[in-house]
Amino acid sequence: MPNDQEIAAAIHARLVSDQTAGSFFDDLGGLIYEAQARQDKAMPLCVFTIISMRPYLAFADSDDRDGDLQIDIFHKRTAKGGPRAVRALNDKLITLLDRQSIAVEGYSKVTVFCTDRGTPQVEEDLFRQMSQWIISASAA
Repeated sequence: MPNDQEIAAAIHARLVSDQTAGSFFDDLGGLIYEAQARQDKAMPLCVFTIISMRPYLAFADSDDRDGDLQIDIFHKRTAKGGPRAVRALNDKLITLLDRQSIAVEGYSKVTVFCTDRGTPQVEEDLFRQMSQWIISASAA
């Protein structure tokens, strides 16, 4: 059975899959991180974290798993467009990832669903938009 790191790698691969001008990746300047970004990094940036992965307990002999994912987009409060710029990045994230299947070896299907898009919040000198997601992984 694949581990959480393989699922995280597949999510990262999806987030960086489109690098054309105006894409989510391009608008972030490629600054997409798992779990934590360095404090001195430029903005905007994206941090995704798998909060947990757990067995799907509906069937005792199933290898299916469900998980919780959090994706944060950070931008400087002084950035042009302010909260609208953060919302625009989040809209691109939703288009890129919501209800999309990602390939993870050992699973027949892994799908990511957005359950809460979030809204831009002020945190010190930053805007932060935190979205919540569910990962649904069906065993091969």
